[in-house]
Amino acid sequence: MDNSKIMKICHVINSLNRGGAESHLLDLINAQLNDGMDVHVTVIGEDSTESYSIESELLKNGINITRLNGPRMFNLFSYFSMYSKFRNEKFDIIHSHQPRSDFMVFRINKYLSKKSKWIVSVHGKYDTYLEKGSLSNNLRKYFMKRLSKHWQSASSIIAISKEVKSWIENLNQNLNVVVIPYWIDIKSGETFEKKDIGTLGFLGRLNVNKGIEDLINAINSDQLKSFDFKLMIGGGGTEDYLEKLKNMIEQDKTEKVNFLGYIENREEFFNNIDVFGWLDWGKIMQFGKGSEATSLKTNSFTTQGLICYDSVYPSWIREFVKDEADFITIITNDGWWGNTSGHYQHFAYARLRAIEFDRWIVRSANNGFSGIIDPEGNVLQKTNYWERTGFTFDVPSKSTKTIYTKFGDWLGYLCLFLSVGGLGFISFTKFQNSRFNQDN
Repeated sequence: MDNSKIMKICHVINSLNRGGAESHLLDLINAQLNDGMDVHVTVIGEDSTESYSIESELLKNGINITRLNGPRMFNLFSYFSMYSKFRNEKFDIIHSHQPRSDFMVFRINKYLSKKSKWIVSVHGKYDTYLEKGSLSNNLRKYFMKRLSKHWQSASSIIAISKEVKSWIENLNQNLNVVVIPYWIDIKSGETFEKKDIGTLGFLGRLNVNKGIEDLINAINSDQLKSFDFKLMIGGGGTEDYLEKLKNMIEQDKTEKVNFLGYIENREEFFNNIDVFGWLDWGKIMQFGKGSEATSLKTNSFTTQGLICYDSVYPSWIREFVKDEADFITIITNDGWWGNTSGHYQHFAYARLRAIEFDRWIVRSANNGFSGIIDPEGNVLQKTNYWERTGFTFDVPSKSTKTIYTKFGDWLGYLCLFLSVGGLGFISFTKFQNSRFNQDN
């Protein structure tokens, strides 16, 4: 074969710990090797010792692996090493697989004299992954919004599902996204029979972001106990998290959940679950956590159904008001507080929300205060506690945008930044003065 005609490809990924993106990468590389391509892999960070790595499988196939081994995305030496590799190898295609990889490839590809074709694979709705604090969540969302603009310079953007494609297009409507799902190799001529008992499977990296605990709780809930199906969980993760899952599964008295650990033979795993849609899981799984703020939209108005403590969190309500909510609806059951100050405080929160967003509030409470609050926070109608009654009220629609609606919690973050910076400056000044006094 003429070497000048061999397509040269470099895949860039955060680590080789096996998860959905890494399993897809392995399948993709095997297919590319079968087509005679020259495949390289650049890994930004180190692999975790608590999760299985696909490095040995790649090396077995003769893949050239370059490890940068620095802190992911924020190490200048990693940028220099990656730039040097791209410049020397002159790849035809650079294929990045995760946000940090996308960011680094975008930055480096700008400075290459011979620019490679850049392909981006998006393996999930990245800014929906859980973090411990709201600051990190907001930073993640801001980063993804910025990154989606960088994706515009990519030659192709691949999403693993229609759901992920919709998420990408919500970030940036100017992107042209192609859906290419992960594939499952099926032997030709093999027939499949519909099983009497449905089996739901999860295979991938196991961590808190995947919603596995919610899935186990749902299967063991009263609503689903009568359905005849099982759940198989396969994959690897940290020892602490795997131990947590095992403890949850041991408490399952119905034996509907089976933890398999790391799966070597994925084909056998898929052959034992309902891959081909024989069961209508949509009818079975009728509840779950939404991924975005969705308002009730009619021909005459737009509002949202805030439930109970939703009304306490202005950053969450802000998403609805940005979605053109004409007024704010709150539904709550305050009876569990009893006749204490709790339901008074909960009602008072609604007045704050009215002022923050310049919106009328319609509040319906079971065993609490129902009422109407105007955009200035004035209570125009209010029921008594523990009284069965009802009323009607014509609520005007509003479309104004307050400063908080437009900019969110920037003032709080600015104050936090100034406070930390001020404390750092004071500490540094004291340190300098102490050194000066010692020298004298």
